[in-house]
Amino acid sequence: MTVSFFEFFSFSRLSAFKCVGLSGFLFSVFNLKKKLIFADNLERKKEMIFLVSLLLYCQASNSAYVATPFGFRLEECVLSVPSGSRVRETESGTVSVMSINGDFEAFEYVPPASCHDEVSWSNVGNYTKDCDQTPCTCDSLPCNNWINNAGYFPRDKKIAGFSSVYTVPENPTGLSGGGQTLFYFIGAENTDGLPRHGQNGVGRTILQPVLTWAPSNWCRNGTETGWCMSSWNCCPANITVHTPYIFNIKSGEKLLGYFNKTANEDSYIVSSSRLDDSANAQVLSVSGGNRTFNWADVTLEVYSIEACDQFAPGEMIFSDLKMWDTNYESMIDENTPWLLTSPRPCGGTIEKRRTKRRSDQSDAADYDFIISYDGATEIP
Repeated sequence: MTVSFFEFFSFSRLSAFKCVGLSGFLFSVFNLKKKLIFADNLERKKEMIFLVSLLLYCQASNSAYVATPFGFRLEECVLSVPSGSRVRETESGTVSVMSINGDFEAFEYVPPASCHDEVSWSNVGNYTKDCDQTPCTCDSLPCNNWINNAGYFPRDKKIAGFSSVYTVPENPTGLSGGGQTLFYFIGAENTDGLPRHGQNGVGRTILQPVLTWAPSNWCRNGTETGWCMSSWNCCPANITVHTPYIFNIKSGEKLLGYFNKTANEDSYIVSSSRLDDSANAQVLSVSGGNRTFNWADVTLEVYSIEACDQFAPGEMIFSDLKMWDTNYESMIDENTPWLLTSPRPCGGTIEKRRTKRRSDQSDAADYDFIISYDGATEIP
């Protein structure tokens, strides 16, 4: 199926863009389509009028910071792309976006200059881009950072893939003044040899299938539950990229998140879906950039959390954990030396809990990770 220009904006949920990265994107499309100025085709002229009008609107809007699973970013430094996109950083410093299946026309996104400024990696709250002293998580409120985490640093193997079944926790009973966001995910980064620090290859990046509670921002369009899920990657050409969201996810529902190195290619697939609906997965293909992914994590990252009732009470379960190396051999077992954060405010914990594997789970770990909050304990 080929998606037209107007259908692309609908497909990627224009309402969710909120001018996020649209100025640079539209300049890119304008350059690619500048010959259309002279076109006689009425539809092409309509495209141009639409582009110019949208560009002027976005330029008139003030930039703001938004919470992402890699810190606060300026809105113009966050780009939503259709599911099935292959993204990579080009030699000229743009983000190339192509369709894996030919569903839409390829384009290049030109990052605004602000995205290369270290100020755009906001230190609002207590988020830190680099981890200089592990485990680099919040131990008090308010929190704008990772807060619960299990991390693993396999020093003698390269991570090619990681998967887990997510069981959605209960809804938070309290709401913050604005921007309340919970990000739950498994992930992997290419570090300099220290967890969440530095880089190897072309810039540090993270692969993340992310379950999100954000009823006032990411999940507000199209959801009735406050929960949504998307595939994320940060940050080709200093741009944070994500697919459209899966909406109307409910407490207790099971989801599947994974990433995997593609055979014979230097690229990785990040996938987010309902466990029983993989056909409608939100898929993102990310260039490997000769990176070695050497740090894996299971994480809760939060923003604008000021009180205990703003956490999801009960248990968020990461089960059926599987991790494999570049030879597609299992990398985790009962002896894997995961580093777990200590108890957090509001009764928050991450626990490694033994579980009995089914016969069809021989390559899965014999434990789950449980992130839980009791919803009642006061802030210490």
